Amino acid sequence: MAIQHIKKQGKHYWLVFKWMMTSYYRQEKKSFWLIQLLMGLSMALGLIWLLGLIAGLNFLNDPSYLEQYQVSFLKFFFQLPIGVWVLLLSLAGLLGAAISFLSFHVGVRSVIRYQVKTIKDIFATIQDDKNHQWIHVVENEPLPKTNQIIKLSVGMTGLVARRLSRMMIPLITFLVSFVVLIKLDSYLLSLLAPLAFLYVIALYFINRYAARNQVILSGLSKRTMRSLSDVIKGVLNRTVTHQEAATEKLLDSGYQTFSDYRYKRRLAEIHVTWLNTLFLVVGCAVIILSVDFTDKSSFDWMHLLYFIVALRYAGSGLQQMASATVSFSRFLPEVELVYALLNSGTNETEEAQENVNDYPGCVFFLNAQFSECIIAEALLKQKHIHDEIMSLDDFKEYDEYPARDYCVYSDKPTQFKITVRKYAKGINWVFIETDSGIKVYDDIQQFLDEFDPDDFRKNTAQSIMLDDEEM
Repeated sequence: MAIQHIKKQGKHYWLVFKWMMTSYYRQEKKSFWLIQLLMGLSMALGLIWLLGLIAGLNFLNDPSYLEQYQVSFLKFFFQLPIGVWVLLLSLAGLLGAAISFLSFHVGVRSVIRYQVKTIKDIFATIQDDKNHQWIHVVENEPLPKTNQIIKLSVGMTGLVARRLSRMMIPLITFLVSFVVLIKLDSYLLSLLAPLAFLYVIALYFINRYAARNQVILSGLSKRTMRSLSDVIKGVLNRTVTHQEAATEKLLDSGYQTFSDYRYKRRLAEIHVTWLNTLFLVVGCAVIILSVDFTDKSSFDWMHLLYFIVALRYAGSGLQQMASATVSFSRFLPEVELVYALLNSGTNETEEAQENVNDYPGCVFFLNAQFSECIIAEALLKQKHIHDEIMSLDDFKEYDEYPARDYCVYSDKPTQFKITVRKYAKGINWVFIETDSGIKVYDDIQQFLDEFDPDDFRKNTAQSIMLDDEEM
């Protein structure tokens, strides 16, 4: 069962990853390749600076050193005055750093365009009259979750897309460095195999840790912020003393636990850096302790130095790829919301279609989440009460009852009851939905006798509801 769950989870992660990167690449293809070009140039110039300094210093120590490479340009270059070739190498390093900065700037501009396009797609999905399945993604809290997706989740999706789009050059760097390590000394490289195995296992747990913390943090966020707002309101209204607010109320709000998980989320990438540093330090120690230094006269110090440099570049590429995957794990819950909304199906299920005609005639439906017409229409279409849906305000504009089955919705309990009383003879069903579920009345007089708008407000999740007189 555990293996099947992991396979299913892995397939889902792949679908989310594939959707995100495909949608980004299709829109920002030119920027994507420009970023790869800039990152490649930056990496190459940085390597020229480092290897050039190593070769130059060794040339100063042993002028015959460069003869083994049989490249006339190298000998000519390092025979220039030392200040000249050091300056040229330094300019190459500085240019590499500038190009790296430019690649980040291009990436940020690119991902902002991607986020704007994603928000446009979300708006189009929400207003698509032929598709109301997106409401399944935000069903429990339509307005708050829709706000969360547009204000937060899209931004997190862009952040992850930007980091993953920068994985190609680190991957190439890692593969090239790995080949160089094999060419330099496959025996020394084999000594690092156990460390590499432990590295992969540790990275797996770091990714799981990041994803789990994000899920917990998402669950704590709303409750903590709501409780904290109540504490602040109590202090401002003098209903709570500052001593009580700072001790009992603040602790009860869960602020400390929320802050702890928020820092843990940030620590995930720090753990990757720490893991990579640990791997490099221990790996270098293993390599040095495995080398025979007894015959110092014939020992090739440059060979060992190049091996460590190649190992450093391989570790750097591995760290960048690991950080990108951890970012994907950290923000996966947010990315999943965007993915689910934009990929929501448009087909109705046969079982749901059978419910369309269960309540013939005029249906009045009260729900605290019906303040926005599109949300109300999508929720009602999902419930398949009727295909013809209108707001309470639109209904009151009719001079006579519509000659067809229809559903009238509202989020204002007082106005709702007044309207039901006024048009009671033409109403066949009344639906009242609260946190505890849906109650259906086929006896309109029973509804008028039982329903209390104040009780309805108390039994709904919305912390703030505007009464009819305030509208």
